Amino acid sequence: IQRPQRELTGAQNFITDMAFSLDGTWFAAREETGHLLLWDVGRGELAWRVAISDEWAGKVAFAPTGDIVTGGSDGILRLVDHRDGAVLGERNVNTEIVALAVSSRNEA
Repeated sequence: IQRPQRELTGAQNFITDMAFSLDGTWFAAREETGHLLLWDVGRGELAWRVAISDEWAGKVAFAPTGDIVTGGSDGILRLVDHRDGAVLGERNVNTEIVALAVSSRNEA
């Protein structure tokens, strides 16, 4: 059995989805409360926790730029700045988002 390499603390609620950045330096998660969290993996510290939406079933992925793509049952796809958690843009896709995949061409 392998021991954990790093314990990431700071989540306050049930996690609905999570993802590592492409270079492995960041770890993002969505809580059931609609909060988005970002950890610095190397330091093992929570960088920020922000309220993104009221919906509970959020999905999360990293864009090639390092920013975060998130969406869920509200049908709104959001691009979030990895530096501070600010929403950079939104697009209503008019359907529940059940999975996310981001291409190297910055398409979500």
